[in-house]
Amino acid sequence: MAGKPEKAMFIADCPRCGHNKTTFDILAESYSREYDYRVEYECYMRCRSCAKPSNALLRAKNQQVSPPTSNSGIYVNVIFSLKHWVFEIPNSRRVPEHVEPAVARIFQEGANCLAIGAFDASGAMFRKVLDAATREKTPTPEADVSVKPANWKTYKDLRLRLDWLFEHGVLDRSLEDLSSCIHQDGNDAAHDLVGIGMEEAEDLADFAEQVLRIIYTTPGQIAANKRRRDERRGTPHQP
Repeated sequence: MAGKPEKAMFIADCPRCGHNKTTFDILAESYSREYDYRVEYECYMRCRSCAKPSNALLRAKNQQVSPPTSNSGIYVNVIFSLKHWVFEIPNSRRVPEHVEPAVARIFQEGANCLAIGAFDASGAMFRKVLDAATREKTPTPEADVSVKPANWKTYKDLRLRLDWLFEHGVLDRSLEDLSSCIHQDGNDAAHDLVGIGMEEAEDLADFAEQVLRIIYTTPGQIAANKRRRDERRGTPHQP
């Protein structure tokens, strides 16, 4: 009798039993998305050390690759890298596209806290998202640019920094009144003993998401579109 067909395999540290560099059998995969011209697959894998399943997001190392399960009998580490293990929390918000990894991590932590009802924790994290994202888009007072904050206090203080971003057109002034309430809610989440409730946490999440889309998503989509257009025309890409 013919033996069972071999599975595609992947080597990684098991998130369930902690075994280092153990072999996983890839039982199934689902196409996730294409990011920077490299496909990503969410894979259902079983650890050979503890026999427990885990979900992993694998990202192709090159542009043209076949799905993980089609590579039967080989270790697909040569083709795919582990982006992260997938631990799903129902109804958790997704990070907008093109957000830098450090900021995306903070947003996802806030979204997970919000989904499980930890409103103070989520509010504090969304405030941190705003602080990190806006600080990155505000030049330092000593920067060699024509438009810069008047002093270090403006650069370091989130409220003053938001005012500067509205004044200089980085953020739409239609969000200015809302930003004042959001800033206060974020402070309450981080410092007030009473804290905030679900509605305030949702408002913070909405505002943080809008800011990330303005600062990262829209410019990222424009850059990706320009890169694809240059490739179609065969012209050198200019960032």
